[in-house]
Amino acid sequence: MRKVLVVLFCLIFVNLFGQEQFNSQFQINKIESNPANGDSYGDKKLSFGGVFKSSFYPIRGPYNLSNVFLNYSFPSINNFKSNLGFLFNNETQGDGYLSLSKYSFNWGCSIKVKKKGWFNIGLRPGLYNQSINWNELTFSDQLNPIYGITNNSNNQYASINNSTSFNLDLGLKFNFVFDKSNDLNLGIGFFNVLEPKIGVLNTYTLPRRFSFQINYIGKSEEFKFLPIFNHHFRCERQSNFKQLAYNMELIFKQGYSFGAGLKYSSFSNISNNLSLPIMISYIYDDKIKCYTSWEPNIVGYSSNTFEFGIIFISSNEIEGFKDVKDFFGKSNCGNRF
Repeated sequence: MRKVLVVLFCLIFVNLFGQEQFNSQFQINKIESNPANGDSYGDKKLSFGGVFKSSFYPIRGPYNLSNVFLNYSFPSINNFKSNLGFLFNNETQGDGYLSLSKYSFNWGCSIKVKKKGWFNIGLRPGLYNQSINWNELTFSDQLNPIYGITNNSNNQYASINNSTSFNLDLGLKFNFVFDKSNDLNLGIGFFNVLEPKIGVLNTYTLPRRFSFQINYIGKSEEFKFLPIFNHHFRCERQSNFKQLAYNMELIFKQGYSFGAGLKYSSFSNISNNLSLPIMISYIYDDKIKCYTSWEPNIVGYSSNTFEFGIIFISSNEIEGFKDVKDFFGKSNCGNRF
């Protein structure tokens, strides 16, 4: 019975950690962080990958996030490019009784501005589905002093298993390519535009979220032995929640990279937290990137977050289904991560 009360409390008063999904330490899935990032992996390239994140909070228990994406950038036509992708997210909290699944299509286009600039627009319509698993819970009217636990319950909540709602995310990005060694991206994201309902037993809606991102990739042509520097700054605002994050990644020619950063989070000026994400990754033949990261909280509530991800990018240009079989061909694309 205690489990039933805990789950009902979460369903009625707590959202499914809707503010957690964008807290990926190093934004390895660029499309997730901004719908306008669909062109990030190269022209006429097929990319797909997945991310798994697990956090533990002593007060509210474990939180897990799984993310899978598939994206293709179509050939450019007269300084115009487009891309199409699919994303699937699944979030669970506690003992897994609550689950939030998201199915989204991501479409974007890029328009060239003068010689070194691109203006990107991204749209991501999606379907949100929150469900609850009653199988491991027992209502009081299922208890029988003679037969034990009966199969059915007349509780008003026992027959409610899921809720579904639609959502829309928008994104803008300005890309400036100064030369082969310096690249600057300015991004703006508008998430939860339709404020989707994510409660099974309540009418809670996910607040709109605003995101501003700066990403700079630089490499020294004079000192070629130095690694590539990838700087990422992100500012998030959602209702009473705000977050500032900075990450720096060093990418070496040998294929491995290291990263570290700082992330500050605040909720209603009551809870202030500071965490230190640390990441290590390896890039194989410039088309497969595996990474793992750990993010301990050093100020505020005690928590630990672990994340693992892998991304594949086609090495050859893909213009038709016959080219998909060459996905693992010889690499000639340069750094796209």
